[in-house]
Amino acid sequence: MTHKTTIFTVAILAYVAEVAALSMPHRDKPPIRKFRRRRRAMNPFDGQGIRPNGGRHLMQGDYFNVKFKLPHIDPTEDGGAFAPPFPCQYTNDPATVRKWIDQFVYNSEGCYFVGFDTESVPNAPWMTERGLKPGPATVQLSTTESSLVVHLTHCYGKFPDALGELLYDDEIVKVGVGIDDDLLDLYRHFGPKAESRCRFDIGGIGSPDGKMMISLKRLTMSVAGIDLPKSKKTARSNWARFPLTKKQLCYSARDAWAAAIVLQNLSGKRPDIFGDEALLSLVVGSERSMHEIDIRAKKRKEAKVSFKQLLYKIKKLHTIELNEETQKELDDLEALMRLLRPDGMFVFDP
Repeated sequence: MTHKTTIFTVAILAYVAEVAALSMPHRDKPPIRKFRRRRRAMNPFDGQGIRPNGGRHLMQGDYFNVKFKLPHIDPTEDGGAFAPPFPCQYTNDPATVRKWIDQFVYNSEGCYFVGFDTESVPNAPWMTERGLKPGPATVQLSTTESSLVVHLTHCYGKFPDALGELLYDDEIVKVGVGIDDDLLDLYRHFGPKAESRCRFDIGGIGSPDGKMMISLKRLTMSVAGIDLPKSKKTARSNWARFPLTKKQLCYSARDAWAAAIVLQNLSGKRPDIFGDEALLSLVVGSERSMHEIDIRAKKRKEAKVSFKQLLYKIKKLHTIELNEETQKELDDLEALMRLLRPDGMFVFDP
């Protein structure tokens, strides 16, 4: 080895030693520790100054129970009614559902009806593309004392027994606008556990012809004088998310509350129709089972599809006059769709 090679080798070894020394932590400075990022605590009211019971945050996979209040509704300029803050609960806990139903329905004097509503994940591309399964996401119940929001999407595939028992109870009237559609959706997803009886659709109250359904917002104003806040953006939001936002909770709980308030006002004005005995006798015995409603809805959908397909074939033939066989097929399908129409609403003048 030559003298130049020896000097070069020594220089390289010295450089490596220097780099190694710099990379090692100094004794007077503690090594920097990297902490694993904690999972963010989930609270539906973050930033709102409201916490779940005991200040505990919600974590995915837990049973939870959150108490909150619907904000008040100011009267309108033309003399509408004032709605004070209203107590509510948000849960996925079967025990909490049973406790609420026992306290505010069965153990509440004079309670013979509950406001009812659901919110669903729509069968739309912007939802299904995100891996969300269409169907009912929440069930809302309300009396004139309290509202309950049950997050079915996070009940771990189970339908609360107490909720099923209430739906099947033919001595408690379930009240809502388009209530058969909501309950049919529940029945198709949860089967006989979601069988329901004693349903009363208030959408026909004030209907001019008995065919047009009156919206809940319009009903609440005309019957109770309350301007019900409604947001299309919130209505179309993701109801499967966890946890629901404060806007979603207030929107969903408010709809069930509004149905209860409408019937409370109607029972005060016309107890001969909307009182407990009168209403129960009107509803019980005149309704179909959810199984029968489901079969009729499926048959009507099949007839509607066949009718549209036949019209498309006729259009492709570019003919105005139809032969006797084709005309008979069209007439039969129209008659079948009329026969299988949903049952008419109860129509009253408030």
